[in-house]
Amino acid sequence: VRNTGERPGREVVQLYASTGGTVRLAGFAVAEAAPGESATVRVRLDERVLRTGGDDLEISTTRADIG
Repeated sequence: VRNTGERPGREVVQLYASTGGTVRLAGFAVAEAAPGESATVRVRLDERVLRTGGDDLEISTTRADIG
């Protein structure tokens, strides 16, 4: 996550999972970055998503990218 603003920022990074046409929030994390800096974010996925995903599992940072 890159902060392109002039003030310190905080962002909630969300991962969505889709399987079988159902989209749900699979995990999230909070990132903080000073102006002009980047932050690396690790998101812990809900294990149930991976167990039930099957071959058609898709993971994305936006709901619009899935499907």
